[in-house]
Amino acid sequence: MTDTDETPEDAVPVAELETLVDQFRERADDRMSLGLIEASDGINRCADELEALIEEE
Repeated sequence: MTDTDETPEDAVPVAELETLVDQFRERADDRMSLGLIEASDGINRCADELEALIEEE
């Protein structure tokens, strides 16, 4: 573990991260329905990056 890694006490369970990804996707859908395409794309990119981090672990 490097000094930039979180300690086990600070770590967030994967299930919580997966829930967060789902919430990001819902928010992206909400923004898209309002015609806020850039906001939707940005939120989806965040969700994609978070999913990639989850898969790495």
